[in-house]
Amino acid sequence: MSAPFVHPTAVVDEGVSLGDDTKVWHFVHVSAGATIGAGCSLGQNAFVGRGVRLGDGVRVQNNVSIYEGVEVEDDAFLGPSCVFTNVLNPRSFVSRKHEYRKTRVGRGASVGANAVIVCGHDLGDHCFVGAGAVVTKDVPPHALVVGNPARRVGWMSRAGARISEADPVCPETGERYRIEGEVCVPLDGPLVDEGPIPLLDLAAQNGPLREEAMIAIREVVREDRFIMGPELDAFEREIAAHLGVKHAIGVSSGTDALLAALMALDVGPGDEVITTPFSFFATAGVVHRLGATPVFVDVDPATFNLDPAQVASKQTERTKAIVPVHLFGQPADVAALRSLGVPIVEDAAQAIGARADEGPVGALGALAAFSFFPSKNLGAFGDAGLVSTEDDALAEKVRKLRVHGGHPKYFHALVGGNFRLDALQAAVLRVKLPHLDRWQQGRIDNAARYDALFAEAGLDEVTPPPRVAPGHVYNQYTIRARDRDALAAHLEREGIGSAVYYPLPLHLQACFAHLGHAEGDFPEAERASREVLSLPIYPELGEGRQRRVVDAIVRFYAR
Repeated sequence: MSAPFVHPTAVVDEGVSLGDDTKVWHFVHVSAGATIGAGCSLGQNAFVGRGVRLGDGVRVQNNVSIYEGVEVEDDAFLGPSCVFTNVLNPRSFVSRKHEYRKTRVGRGASVGANAVIVCGHDLGDHCFVGAGAVVTKDVPPHALVVGNPARRVGWMSRAGARISEADPVCPETGERYRIEGEVCVPLDGPLVDEGPIPLLDLAAQNGPLREEAMIAIREVVREDRFIMGPELDAFEREIAAHLGVKHAIGVSSGTDALLAALMALDVGPGDEVITTPFSFFATAGVVHRLGATPVFVDVDPATFNLDPAQVASKQTERTKAIVPVHLFGQPADVAALRSLGVPIVEDAAQAIGARADEGPVGALGALAAFSFFPSKNLGAFGDAGLVSTEDDALAEKVRKLRVHGGHPKYFHALVGGNFRLDALQAAVLRVKLPHLDRWQQGRIDNAARYDALFAEAGLDEVTPPPRVAPGHVYNQYTIRARDRDALAAHLEREGIGSAVYYPLPLHLQACFAHLGHAEGDFPEAERASREVLSLPIYPELGEGRQRRVVDAIVRFYAR
């Protein structure tokens, strides 16, 4: 080992510790109390503040200032002119030294040229911050982040090569990695997340996009265009193209989407609407609100969707519409219903992006209703919904209905409602929409893994959901389970989230007692309500957590 080298133009204050083989180049200033490890290099015009600690093998390129409160661990790389801060809101005339916030640059991390690291955050081991990025939150180990604000766009190996989520292998070294949601570790690293497994982890999805969403929200606020306007127009164009439908009309919720769709068909008192008793309440609730009568038909036990073979027997001259539900993300058999000659309103609240053989969900009937409730595959930051249709006249009618039926303003040929989608929610959905395909594929991959794990376990007590339609998008992964309630209680004790959708069929709800139904009228819906249990399926779940879920179920039945 050789002594440290200090260029004659550099200034190294008294009390600085320099490790062996460290080189301090032209015009560098290292302040008192700083500790520089062995084998480091400080490039031209670098500044190291009081008390800063650099580990071994750190490379600091030209024009980098490392201020008090920043800690840089072994083998980190700091690119030319990257910027560190130590207070959030500096003023030249206000002393805020007591507000310094610690920033950690992890072992082997790389920070690109001209990147800005906002203080108080942790750059994980072997992460990679792209050139010019602005880091405003913690960066996970091995994450590749770019942009302003920085967001994760991939993963990097320890050798600094990008690795694929589908096949996480370093192309340079062959080292394999395990990716669990927003965590990436080498296969020889520690197990990922031994903590609770929620049914849904919104933070895992929204977290990486939160700053981008806040920028979009601030732009709406800056423009003061909160109702209708260009943000909504742009979202409607983008979502229509994504879904493959002609018209997409943003509305205030999935419930209001169903309501507006039935209103567009003039459903009212004396009419009947055929639908399923095994669904969220809104499916039948909107029919009742319009003064019409919900006519229930039992479900197919394989799909939990409306059984088309039973629909014709319930059709009368008063049947104004049929509302099949694409339950849990599995497309209903709309093709079999179209031959009945009755307008179809697809309840696609749980099925954005799903496809049937004949086309995309949302374009299979006269109209379709989508929900952007936060737990959906594409979730807003509150209530939001959408009506889609291929029919120009129906689209125009829905657009009028969502603004009290007024067109032009203050002139009402129709009585509508206040069903408008807020511009703030449209802005959030525009940020999230480009990621929907990736999230959807994550759910599909997780479902396939569950299928394989359950097949391997060979449990007679559990029936995974059959993939009847190839376009299933798994808003829920819903199994049938013996001793369902006891299993759910067992999972809760294990820290694993689950849910029952839906514990009481609609025909047995007290508010529909006037329809005269009794237990036994729709046996498959009733059996489903006793047996179904939905397991975590969110795209960031990861293989390790899925194995824990299945292992917990296996242990329950083994006892």
